[in-house]
Amino acid sequence: MERSTRHASAVARTALALVLAAGCLRGSPQPGMSSDGGRVALTIRNNNPLDVTIYVIHDGQATRVTAVTAASTNSVDIPDRLLGQGRLIRLRADPLGSSRRHTSESVRVGVGQRIEWTLESDLDRSHIAVY
Repeated sequence: MERSTRHASAVARTALALVLAAGCLRGSPQPGMSSDGGRVALTIRNNNPLDVTIYVIHDGQATRVTAVTAASTNSVDIPDRLLGQGRLIRLRADPLGSSRRHTSESVRVGVGQRIEWTLESDLDRSHIAVY
């Protein structure tokens, strides 16, 4: 009887250790991500005469992040969860009152980097930079 009690106790301790280890691993940052959430700063300079809604396209999904009024600049942090697998994203500008959208080329962003996107009056001349 004593032997089976010791065995059950050892099994319970091992199970507890595995559960605790799994919890620690789950909360650890993934490679290439920071422990503070890994946000990336995005600045949009809107030289377009229309107000523009900005989306982040990640993993085949578009998520609205901000709006920028005409002829102004706006900054926002992109949460890590929107950076997609491999931290590869595209940005979409959707001008209000126009059916013409503009989508940036794909950019890869790392921890601590920032994105600057300048939207021109002709959206096809817009440019994006990662620093």
